[in-house]
Amino acid sequence: MASLGRLVAGVAHELNNPISFVYSNAHTLRRFTRRLEAYLAAVHADPRAADLARQRQDLRIDMVLSELDGALEVDGHAGQMQQVIMNLVQNAVDAMEGGDSPTLDIAGTRRGGEYA
Repeated sequence: MASLGRLVAGVAHELNNPISFVYSNAHTLRRFTRRLEAYLAAVHADPRAADLARQRQDLRIDMVLSELDGALEVDGHAGQMQQVIMNLVQNAVDAMEGGDSPTLDIAGTRRGGEYA
């Protein structure tokens, strides 16, 4: 029983390290996104910004900003919800292993008053 406990603790530790890294960086990215949105709005409000507007369109900046969607509210225990998401991500990573150019897109949408 003690060996099983040590094994489970070791596995939990190995999973929590990458989970914590991803979780921390997601919060940082969101904070930076707000700053970038505010900066870009100020820059493009300048009447002399025609060149910047063209570059904004060429670089598809508005599409990029739209992909950085705000908070997705869910009901439930935060730790359990995080575990569900991480399990789904790990399953997707395992399924893509060996692929030519694996890509994982995660999105949440709101339909009516409900999140999906």
